[in-house]
Amino acid sequence: MRGPHHRDGGAIPDREALWINILANDQRPLSEHFAHKSPNRFAGVEWHPGKTGVPLFPGVLALMECRVQRKIALGDHDVFVGEVLRVEIHERLPLLYFASGYHHL
Repeated sequence: MRGPHHRDGGAIPDREALWINILANDQRPLSEHFAHKSPNRFAGVEWHPGKTGVPLFPGVLALMECRVQRKIALGDHDVFVGEVLRVEIHERLPLLYFASGYHHL
């Protein structure tokens, strides 16, 4: 999920859109791939551009495309407030990560 952005990490560049991919329970390898820092995290990862051009993953539980409405500096992070433009929800189980581990419902 996309959320606060650490200024030196560059997770969300200055752009007009942001996105949220909520992974399904069989997408643990994708979660682990993005957990590691890499200069080009999207290399070798299957995705398609959304209506706003943001990267969306196939097979997710849910996805959202948002337009950035406001960017708030908060300490060494930026918080983005977005207007949801599009939502897709699929009948899948969620990938759960809590207390340093993956779990099942």
